Amino acid sequence: MSTINKIFSGGFWEKIWLEAGLLRRGKRSVDDSKGTSAWDKRAGHFNRKVSGEDGSARTNTILKFLREEGALYPGMKIIDVGSGPGSVTMLLAETAGEVYALDPAVKMLTILQEKAREKGINNLHTVQARWQEIDLKAKGWEEAFDLSFASMFFAR
Repeated sequence: MSTINKIFSGGFWEKIWLEAGLLRRGKRSVDDSKGTSAWDKRAGHFNRKVSGEDGSARTNTILKFLREEGALYPGMKIIDVGSGPGSVTMLLAETAGEVYALDPAVKMLTILQEKAREKGINNLHTVQARWQEIDLKAKGWEEAFDLSFASMFFAR
């Protein structure tokens, strides 16, 4: 089975999700017991880290893979779950028709909104919430996206 066929199979992601959950159980990189306050406090530092040389190399690798596999194309509707300050989100928005950036931390989304303003990107919608708390049906998001993207989401 090709890589693209694997990533579009629900079983593939369920397995990944379960494995990551088992690996990370009890090992959160940021203490989430106080809600999003820990992420709000780290927003500036995290933005510098993911925007640096290592972060840019990682982001470019991800985007190259998506393009090569035909999973990123003009006009598509994307949701970036756990967008943080938008290192991937911004690049997705350059190609996509619409991008929804979902993150529980207000300061992460504030940084992302500022980046979008600076670059004149107007097809980006930020949503301050945890993925687990979204009522997909109430938001009209059931089967609404061409691509659901989550990067480093398990740290949330």
